[in-house]
Amino acid sequence: VFLSTLSLLTCVLLLVFAKAPLRFFILTTNIKFNPHDSDSLCTLGKFYYKGEGTPRDINKAFECFQKAADLDNARAQYKLGNLYIHKRDMEKGPETNPSFWTGIPLDYEKAIEYYYKAAEQKNPKAYCQLGFFNFKGIGMPMNRAKAFDWYNRAAAKGSAIGYLWLGRYYSHDAGLNEETKESLSLGSDNYKKHILSNYWGGVELDYKKALKCYT
Repeated sequence: VFLSTLSLLTCVLLLVFAKAPLRFFILTTNIKFNPHDSDSLCTLGKFYYKGEGTPRDINKAFECFQKAADLDNARAQYKLGNLYIHKRDMEKGPETNPSFWTGIPLDYEKAIEYYYKAAEQKNPKAYCQLGFFNFKGIGMPMNRAKAFDWYNRAAAKGSAIGYLWLGRYYSHDAGLNEETKESLSLGSDNYKKHILSNYWGGVELDYKKALKCYT
């Protein structure tokens, strides 16, 4: 009885004296915060980033994600990559204001480094980000065949974004630049097929496969 009372008192003291995000962590996750546990650090970083239970603080979020990434947490490595490219989260918020990113350098090389680390641990979101970078030639030479491979890996892990991009590849859908459009308008049907296949990394047009990916 004494020990259970002591444990209860400890929890109460933690809630009263802990900083706001730690109180929020304890209340919402129903687990004890461990500063040496990568998942705990990653969750705390998310609270700082989104302003859940505490004012938003991108630098504290970065610090938490960095510590978790150093502990080889794939989720944190992916989020660090996002921070280095100043990528917005899913919800709209003050991150659209450039001052929100003060203290976080825009660094595509570092972002790619952390995306690769997360990808080594089979993180599907990192697969998709590397696919996009390869497709657009962001921070690396454009390689749409390699992008297709990344999206394939993401889809194999159940990623909806991975399947969406595979569908685009197989249907040769969207994303054509003006030069490619002009080439298509002047060429024969076989030439058009060649241009489109080349544009999509050598992936042949296949509506059946595209439909499977889209559904």
